[in-house]
Amino acid sequence: MKQRLLLVSDRSSPGCWRMHAPIESVEGCKTFSLSWKHYLAYLVTEELVGSNALNGYADEVYTGKILRVYTKSHFLDHVMRDTGGHVQDILHYKIICLNHLIDVVSYHPPEVKVLAYRDGGSDHEALLQ
Repeated sequence: MKQRLLLVSDRSSPGCWRMHAPIESVEGCKTFSLSWKHYLAYLVTEELVGSNALNGYADEVYTGKILRVYTKSHFLDHVMRDTGGHVQDILHYKIICLNHLIDVVSYHPPEVKVLAYRDGGSDHEALLQ
């Protein structure tokens, strides 16, 4: 059975996300999609109760801000512990959104496409294949 997970977000420019400031779509922001052809697990969590504490968990290791790539995490530990038969290393991604945290575990990185960008209050199409 084929699985596909597609996420579309509005937050790719550094000006679109600032520590301790609301996430909002402003000039310079891009709308992009992340698409996994196959995933092992995903979790959508309300951002106030998720693992996005100011300093995170001290034992988790990741790079990135609004799109994080984890090499060590509680969710990765859970998936490894509660599933089996993995034929290769698994990857953990977390997308930080306005109201949700989205965790995705897969064997391969997502396909990323820029759909549009916001420039001076108007949206411009910037489809990349």
